[in-house]
Amino acid sequence: MMGSGKSTVGKILAEVLGYSYFDSDSLVEQAVGMPSVAQIFKVHSEAFFRDSESSVLRDLSSMHRLVVATGGGAVIRPVNWRYMKKGLSIMLDVPLDALAKRIAQVGTASRPLLDQPSADPYTA
Repeated sequence: MMGSGKSTVGKILAEVLGYSYFDSDSLVEQAVGMPSVAQIFKVHSEAFFRDSESSVLRDLSSMHRLVVATGGGAVIRPVNWRYMKKGLSIMLDVPLDALAKRIAQVGTASRPLLDQPSADPYTA
């Protein structure tokens, strides 16, 4: 889930294991030539981003001795599960209240799926 600490934990795990570390969102940004996931969503679409994300995960799945921090939405596509099953997947289970606090601290501008107005006070 977004805000669960995937990047932070991924970097620590890679260091401890002596593996390379990759952040799939950063690799998509590099491949597309845009500075952020939010910008990719805005200029192209979520579907375009998800296609690019799947391509990145496909490429990474053929590599060894690496830790990959995926974006929070990577798991919504079955094809990505096929790529992730080529290694060991770890899910960070963080309580919803803790996620909300973390995301509220940094804002939603960098999180395109959350950067939308909501009439629901809990969602807001």
